[in-house]
Amino acid sequence: MFGDQISNYITHQKYLARLEKELSRPIRRFDKELDYLPSQYLCEYVKSLGYDAIEYGSPFKTDGINLAVFNDSKLEAKTAEVYEITEMDFNFKKLMPY
Repeated sequence: MFGDQISNYITHQKYLARLEKELSRPIRRFDKELDYLPSQYLCEYVKSLGYDAIEYGSPFKTDGINLAVFNDSKLEAKTAEVYEITEMDFNFKKLMPY
């Protein structure tokens, strides 16, 4: 999977695991921009190591994955699908009494 870069992966495995944990955290409306500074820093670090993207687990689907791409010029679209949203459900809960 990593070819000649296996030693590079092993060396940085701890940082990559932390990055996945940070990136997989769902965004909440109360979060501040500064809360994402560590994630941005880690992504820039991984990018500086020569990686083109980071794959990390989805916070919303157990077996889902997300991809943060640093260099989209290396991507090639194979297929495209268009969807129309026909229905939406909203759930809510009271946060504070007024």
